Amino acid sequence: MAKTLEDAKKKLDEAVSEKRLTQEEADAILQRLEARIDELIDANLRMPSLNTVFNVRNRGGVTAVVGRGLPYEAQIEATSRENLFVLTSGQLFEGSAQLFEGKAFDDLLTQLREKFDFIIFDGAPVMEFPDAYLLAPRLDGVILVLEADRTSVEEAQRATHNLAQAGAQILGVVLNRQKVLRPSFLKRFLGASS
Repeated sequence: MAKTLEDAKKKLDEAVSEKRLTQEEADAILQRLEARIDELIDANLRMPSLNTVFNVRNRGGVTAVVGRGLPYEAQIEATSRENLFVLTSGQLFEGSAQLFEGKAFDDLLTQLREKFDFIIFDGAPVMEFPDAYLLAPRLDGVILVLEADRTSVEEAQRATHNLAQAGAQILGVVLNRQKVLRPSFLKRFLGASS
């Protein structure tokens, strides 16, 4: 059992002992967590990377399903992680971002929602390409990923504002590639020796 499932089991056992849940309810929740199936979609049609990260073939993918009408089931790749699957970007072409606007993409979303418990889309950089503004309103929510020491506060605010204007529901922000725990302004304040 994965560490996260072990943690969930402990919390569920605590809830049962504190009489906040019945044993049957806790068992049902745990069973659902153990049976969860997740899907990652490489919707970054500018610089796709999920095929490299998960060491799967980038064949067909989103562009084949939405652009050419191929069945999505044949394009999904299993990963080395149990119950985690990837739908790669597929062959890129001029104007491929327009794939997010049509009925074929909406149909794909409907089919994926029926099969998978969680669907995560990895999209193109918001401030560089318009793709995210086409994709985001069709999804349940957006988590904006910001690169530490590169993304300015103004850029982050503009991206958040533009996504909201496009109809996206912003769920949160992740700060990645942070090399030190202190913000750069604090580092300057404390001096180079710290």
